[in-house]
Amino acid sequence: MGTDIMMILKFHNSGRGSYANATLACVSTNLFLQSLHVFIVNAKKSRWIKLREQLIVFTLIKPGVDAYRASLSSEAEADSFCSPREELTIHRTIEMVAESIPTSVIQMAALISSTEVDAAQFLAILSSVCTAGFMSALISYDWDTSKENRLYSPKFYGYIPHSRPLKVLTFVNLFLMSSCNLVVRALSVCVLATKGGSFAVAILLAEMALYYVIKTMRGDLWYWAPMTTLGKRLVNVVFNVSLIKLAVDWSLVVQFRHPQEVGGAYFSFSLLVTVAIGLISLNFYEEPEGSWEKSRITLLMTSCCGIFLCSFALFLASINRKYLHTFVSTLTACQYISDIFTDNPNDDEARSFIFSRNEQKWKSVRGQCKAWLNERLPVWIREQPDWFTDYRKSLIPDHMVDDKRLMVQLKTKNVEAISARRRSSLSGLG
Repeated sequence: MGTDIMMILKFHNSGRGSYANATLACVSTNLFLQSLHVFIVNAKKSRWIKLREQLIVFTLIKPGVDAYRASLSSEAEADSFCSPREELTIHRTIEMVAESIPTSVIQMAALISSTEVDAAQFLAILSSVCTAGFMSALISYDWDTSKENRLYSPKFYGYIPHSRPLKVLTFVNLFLMSSCNLVVRALSVCVLATKGGSFAVAILLAEMALYYVIKTMRGDLWYWAPMTTLGKRLVNVVFNVSLIKLAVDWSLVVQFRHPQEVGGAYFSFSLLVTVAIGLISLNFYEEPEGSWEKSRITLLMTSCCGIFLCSFALFLASINRKYLHTFVSTLTACQYISDIFTDNPNDDEARSFIFSRNEQKWKSVRGQCKAWLNERLPVWIREQPDWFTDYRKSLIPDHMVDDKRLMVQLKTKNVEAISARRRSSLSGLG
């Protein structure tokens, strides 16, 4: 954000007010979306906690705080919307999509519209690209190396090898892939914009529309987050699905090839589309007066496409081979979530994962799930296994439990635990 503020001042002082205003809008949008998400996540908490979380956002220490919380716990609290790791990922994604990616486009447009290469301007675009690349690599690396993820979802997590040199090589390739992908996309938009801004926007909107059509045809439109009302589901679809899709298209976040996100096949398709758009866009460059000549644009585009493809090939060669299929998988979120339930008939902890997902995603096994829950719930209440935490209890849908006395007992104990934790946190603030 520091370099973005520097460029706002530089654009303003040099008479390029439109670039300054666009950059300022990106920074403001990032803060607004992060603030909005913090409000939603902490909707059930006290006003003091809400205020504290908003201050964390606007003092710009949110990334550090989220990383610290994620290192302490991987499970959400009973009165929270998502786990610390999920919250960290969402905020990193928001920062990429709302700030790092669009400011890269803005700064790229400013850079190629001038024949002189300004050192500060070059530093700013390098900072935006590297920030997005690093966050993309970090999201993928953190999720895959999580012991919990590898234990409960071994079919998807585990592609990063245990060898330290290979771990470093994989991370470097993740960073290079994401950074080069962003440069190719940003440069493509700037080149297409020379034919008119509406032309570039039309291509991007057509790409987004195609994605929604594919999701709808596969019966995979609803996002996995558990939302009860139609209005909330629609907001969830527009916000989360679009956010994830843009992160994949522009920053190639490998984690988001997950069946619950864009899926492996679409992830690889997006990669190929990026290269195709980049190379084809060169034919539309009209070389406006005072801008970079076409030969320089061509050299930058082909170089980035080459590094991008080489780093992706090296990445595939360095990961565990049994996970290569996840990059072309057509598995949907509905199938993935239902499979976790059916593949673990003797593991209550693994099966209970299903309650943290939108019911629309596991309606195919709802009958089996209800029978299993009513059989096992009295045992959990009586024995209180370690995994049966306040958060897990809060996820159990009331309508799935036949014996309402069990539900009352469960909810009463859960409310008492949440109240005790709130009193503890408030006393800590004092």
